[in-house]
Amino acid sequence: RTGYFDEVKEFSRNREGANDGDAVVAADVAKRLHRFKTTSLSTKRVVLQDEAAKWDATLVLVAFRESGGVQLRSWQEAVGPADVGSWKVYSLVVNEPWLYQALSGWTQSNMRRSLTPDLHDFYLSYNARDDQLAASLLTPNRLYGHVLLLDHVGRIRWRAYGAADDSGLSALRTARTSVIAESLARHTNQEPFASHEQSV
Repeated sequence: RTGYFDEVKEFSRNREGANDGDAVVAADVAKRLHRFKTTSLSTKRVVLQDEAAKWDATLVLVAFRESGGVQLRSWQEAVGPADVGSWKVYSLVVNEPWLYQALSGWTQSNMRRSLTPDLHDFYLSYNARDDQLAASLLTPNRLYGHVLLLDHVGRIRWRAYGAADDSGLSALRTARTSVIAESLARHTNQEPFASHEQSV
């Protein structure tokens, strides 16, 4: 992994971020998000691999630092509520430093008060240093906010980092349509199609 000062230099040079473009990673080569346990604001144990199996597509917004959380708000505001048709949106805060882990309970308590109860299941906290998770992102730089689009078996089909812009949102819509279509096709034995677009 890169060092902190390398991450700062990269973040200073490019605050806009990047994404995988309009094409999703093919299902036969896409890597699965590895299994790890998180805790939701509703105090439930949540494994994102298991959650992904419930939906046609799952969007995971990952923040390691406050700077990443600020960037992810642009995605969160653009995609709207967590429950949008046949997909779900989860916000994951990864607490790696021991101080962040020690304060995670207090942080979650404040978040719990600021969000309506129907959203508590979709805001997750993960207290661990996880280089495997960082390696699955489009860049391992923890100063960015990261976006992962998972299919129904938890494979990572599209990634982004940085703040949302028109180009990134358009690419996400295209990727989401493809992933949802694949999931729907497995139920109907039809070829994937692109008529299931829902507004972001």
